[in-house]
Amino acid sequence: MMNSTLALLVFLSWVLLPISNALHITDETIDKFLLEEYDYIVVGGGLSGLVVANRLSEDKNTTVLVIESGELDGRESRVIAPGYIGLTPSSPYGKSVTTAPQTFLDGKTRGISQGRVIGGGSVTNGMCWTRGSAADFDAWEELGNRGWGWKSLLPYFKKVETYTTNLDQNTQDRLNIHPDMSVHGTEGPINVAYPEYFYNSSDHVIHGLSEMGIHLSGDLNTGDPTGAMMVPSSMSPTNQTRSDARTGYFDPAISRSNLHVVTGQTATRLIVGLPGSLAKEGTRRRVIGVDFSCEPLGINRTITTKREVILAAGAIQSPTLLQVSGIGPRKVLESLNISVQIDLPGVGNNFQDHPMAQFEFDYSNSSIFTSRDLTGAAFDNALTTFVTNHTGPLTAPLINTVAFPSLQYHASEWKPLLQHAANQSSFTFLQLDTPPTVQSGYTRQKSLVLAHLARPDVGAYELLAASWGQMSIANQKPLSRGTVCPRSASIFDGPVVDPRYCADPLDCKIIRLGLQLIQRLMRTEAMTPLQPIVEDPRLNSTDETELMAALKPLVGTEYHPSGTTSMMPLELGGVVDAELMVYGTCNLRVVDAGIMPLVPGAHIQAAVYAVAEKAADIIKAAAGGPDLCPFGRPEWPPV
Repeated sequence: MMNSTLALLVFLSWVLLPISNALHITDETIDKFLLEEYDYIVVGGGLSGLVVANRLSEDKNTTVLVIESGELDGRESRVIAPGYIGLTPSSPYGKSVTTAPQTFLDGKTRGISQGRVIGGGSVTNGMCWTRGSAADFDAWEELGNRGWGWKSLLPYFKKVETYTTNLDQNTQDRLNIHPDMSVHGTEGPINVAYPEYFYNSSDHVIHGLSEMGIHLSGDLNTGDPTGAMMVPSSMSPTNQTRSDARTGYFDPAISRSNLHVVTGQTATRLIVGLPGSLAKEGTRRRVIGVDFSCEPLGINRTITTKREVILAAGAIQSPTLLQVSGIGPRKVLESLNISVQIDLPGVGNNFQDHPMAQFEFDYSNSSIFTSRDLTGAAFDNALTTFVTNHTGPLTAPLINTVAFPSLQYHASEWKPLLQHAANQSSFTFLQLDTPPTVQSGYTRQKSLVLAHLARPDVGAYELLAASWGQMSIANQKPLSRGTVCPRSASIFDGPVVDPRYCADPLDCKIIRLGLQLIQRLMRTEAMTPLQPIVEDPRLNSTDETELMAALKPLVGTEYHPSGTTSMMPLELGGVVDAELMVYGTCNLRVVDAGIMPLVPGAHIQAAVYAVAEKAADIIKAAAGGPDLCPFGRPEWPPV
């Protein structure tokens, strides 16, 4: 919630200047200050929504409304201190979505936490700043999206960043931190830097990986992410606090009179206009506006748009809202008694995530200080140190050390694995009722993923070393595909999310290769001083079947849902075109991770920022051209 000082300032700005500084609108003030119509309505005040809203409202003659179900955070230490990640239970600014039972793992559900706050996941995530490989984005272009390859997106990656190497030369050399500044930005809204506090274990892990023959990368954001590195984070180099979309895109726009943000409100329906009387079959539909409410039985309000509605609610909520609004697979909509406005089979299909298994290792050398020692007085001292001078262990994020080995590192196994996968039909592990166009798109995707897995410059999985000994492996090139659909015709009943983790067995086999790498890492000379131990003895097994049985119950999300409103041709199951326009509409775009046709092999926040920056340019360019809707703006409410 907004603190009292900020609330007073916002209230006074309304009293003194009724139109100026009218940024944050609460449920109590909504009827007094909300306009009836805006040029643009942005659904979702998370990472991508704030980027687009900020850029569109740079034109003072353009009115922008953002609808966000969460509130403003209070900039508490648990939000801004990197070291809080992993130490505390779920964030008060997050909401967990429970998946369907994962039948290809252990039959149990999983939780996928999402940011429900101004700034979205950028306020609650692990802060890792990675882009992925150039091949990841070139594949987007190969799937029919001209202008979305690595070279086209690199300027947007740079536009987002103020990248700083804030470490002394000795530390840079010791940990091999040598970024290529030609591919980084220095004037962007988001600070990217390094913690100035490193746990001792970080040195041992990075040198253990090097001892195993995994090369140390000076910069994993150049387009070749393979190797091991101390990962940069979205954090300030000066005060060592989280840098997020709230501070980077929301706060700087707080004085704009043309940008309104309403919090505590959930978009319940997109109002899809009827085709004009002279419309031919196939004419694109105009979205007139958005219905929203604070709760299921609350007042339902309608706001209309002069130009466009922009979905930025994320890869789970955006397809859910589309479907409850009648845009999606006919079979799904009719089963829920939702009137079909646009039959669009790809909506909610093609769900992708990085399946990740967390393995509990520990360091038995009691002289090695880890974040597990931050309890009682030690934690209180660390918090005092952070609050007073922004130093100490609470400035170190949960993850410092990562590696992205290519599959070729596993010399004797990678070719047979890929050959076996290539020999199988693309449809073998898809759901039986997958729409034909989505099947066609997956066939193209699978060939690209297998080609990537054979390359030396593409990471097959990510190894994440936590500060206390936990080691995680996340598959970066999943072949499994899941779904998102509404539970009912009401958005408040939530979605049914089925990631179908490891539906394609290759996904878990790659995680198993990563676990075997961890086994070897723990036996390296560099790791010996830590005295590593494993808490589950099954993880020491050399039997592949036993390892698979041990790891499957540990597999869950890396919190990178994507793909459910894919940017691909319609005949490949796409939902949006290369201009991010939803097929069948003339003024509805999606700008979040759902548009990614293939999830990049990375923590996706950097890519989402870049997508949103590019989306803003696309929308601005369209505003200078002719109306994309052929029949003009209908009256609302209808006469």
